[in-house]
Amino acid sequence: MRAPGINCDVETAHAFELAGAAPERVHILELLEKRKKLSDYDVAVIPGGFSYGDYITSGKLLGNKIKFNLRDDFDRFIRNGKPVIGICNGFQVLVKSGMLPGGDDGSFSKKPTCTLFQSDVGRFQDRWVRFANVSRKREIMAGVQKIFCPINHGEGKFIPESKELLAELYDTDQVIFKYTTADGKIADKFPDNPNGSTDAITGICNRTGNVLGLMPHPEKYLYPQNDPYWCIDGLQKASADGRPFFESIVEFGRKAKEKNG
Repeated sequence: MRAPGINCDVETAHAFELAGAAPERVHILELLEKRKKLSDYDVAVIPGGFSYGDYITSGKLLGNKIKFNLRDDFDRFIRNGKPVIGICNGFQVLVKSGMLPGGDDGSFSKKPTCTLFQSDVGRFQDRWVRFANVSRKREIMAGVQKIFCPINHGEGKFIPESKELLAELYDTDQVIFKYTTADGKIADKFPDNPNGSTDAITGICNRTGNVLGLMPHPEKYLYPQNDPYWCIDGLQKASADGRPFFESIVEFGRKAKEKNG
């Protein structure tokens, strides 16, 4: 889904093409004016960028547009088991709209219960990070274990509203991704945890496991040559870490489509 300020839609669409899907870039006005219908699609993705200039807080304006104008459409989409993905600014949109962490039934929560706040370093960051799938059973990321890819954000510090909510996110298996060190340990400090996120959390899902948000950009590592170390010391890679992320989403969407007929 495109909107003013979003700037990662082209490479995100390309990532889905590589994963075997047939993506279409749809402007939010096409949905608001009913020229396009969300229900016609199998996967909905809000890519990264700076929607509406992030003039209030990152993702807030686009989140409100969805919450107050497209909530019923997204509610039906989610209840039908179709995946909704938010990357970076898209993750911020999902949080600010209430789609994440969501309500008990997996749809919108009544009010935002977590946020993505100004990173501890106090500035925009463009760096490569490592993160791992820590979920016990979430099928949407069944094909993903570890990813090395860039972050590009200033407001990426994940903060739940309370210790009780954090415990609940673990109990319901909604914590999907955590930042890690090069040797695979959970990152407890900068730069491996680049923004000071609580418990190094960089991605969560809703209770039904079909709405997923994360801060890093897997769509920016689709070819081995994207790796900043690809030509150092004769390093040779046969694949790129970002592709399994999108392949897993496409497979999840395919199964949801088959289930719904």
